[in-house]
Amino acid sequence: MLPSITTSPALVAFVLALTLPLGGCDQAASPTAIDSLSPSAAFAAPVRIDGAFVFRDRVPGALLMVDFDRERTLIVGHTAAQLAEICTTGVPPEEVTEHDVFAPNGVLHLLVQARSLPAVVWSVLSFDPCAELQGVAPLAEGTADAVYTDNDYFDSGRGAGSFGLTARGRLTETATGRPVKLDAKFRNVFLPDGTIKAPVTDIIVR
Repeated sequence: MLPSITTSPALVAFVLALTLPLGGCDQAASPTAIDSLSPSAAFAAPVRIDGAFVFRDRVPGALLMVDFDRERTLIVGHTAAQLAEICTTGVPPEEVTEHDVFAPNGVLHLLVQARSLPAVVWSVLSFDPCAELQGVAPLAEGTADAVYTDNDYFDSGRGAGSFGLTARGRLTETATGRPVKLDAKFRNVFLPDGTIKAPVTDIIVR
């Protein structure tokens, strides 16, 4: 099961790899917390490669991103209609691919991929989809690919830390039925001296 990953609300974007079954998604994600990795099938059969432990498997989950500037929320992994059932049962309908690499120096590299999965964009900021997005008409809905990466998940301090999400797809605008393209990206970089590079963030529907 994938962990929740969040960054500070002082930044202009919020991105997390979100597993809706974790707690039934009835609790808002902490804007400053990083949940511990939960056991999953991916951890059942580690492979040692050049001194690193590598884990890879498909697990139930979704990817979520919030764009503060445009006041939009993106979820890749289920439809708007499926949200109520997920919040009730705690079981997401789709799977994402989790790829973890534990380097010999203790750094954890994380990769989460969602391929050709349902995607929804709401014109609402939400850290808690179950409480805030049920019954809200989406701005657009369709299908997208998304990738989340983190080069140092536990923030070991060994060099610069970088994490982010990209998503691209084809959606249909709810109000007009017009086909639109989704282009979403978030990237944050923490330098060894503590400097935070201005994050790049966009959830663009056009």
